Amino acid sequence: KVIRRFGEDLEGKSFGIWGLAFKPETNDMREATAITVIKELVKRGASVKAYDPKAILEARDHYLKDTKVEYVKSKYSALNNVDDMILVTEWAEFRNPDFLEMSQRMKVKIIFDGRNQYDPKVMEKYGFEYYQIGVLLDLNREEQV
Repeated sequence: KVIRRFGEDLEGKSFGIWGLAFKPETNDMREATAITVIKELVKRGASVKAYDPKAILEARDHYLKDTKVEYVKSKYSALNNVDDMILVTEWAEFRNPDFLEMSQRMKVKIIFDGRNQYDPKVMEKYGFEYYQIGVLLDLNREEQV
């Protein structure tokens, strides 16, 4: 969905990643979706800021050690001046974020929700362009994807 939205070349685009771990409440990164997503974004020219409550050291020192990623200390810091946010891991602290704060930090209000954690009506209320996994129609767009 990221490629469909932005195109193949992501040069100059910036992405905030929420969640690195394979599953919440762990630092386990074995087979984590975040590894594939981040490597692909960087390979296509994007910059990435990432936050995870427990898995940053594991990502930095092992799984993404050869990938250029800026690791930050809070979920909101990962959103400073980014083009969009990608939710990867369903940590409890990501369930009810301050959407107003999010919208004020982001350059462009776009969320790719890999966990279908947010209500599309709430996203619309705050003016986010919102993409869910496994949903045929994306909010703010008429065509099927």
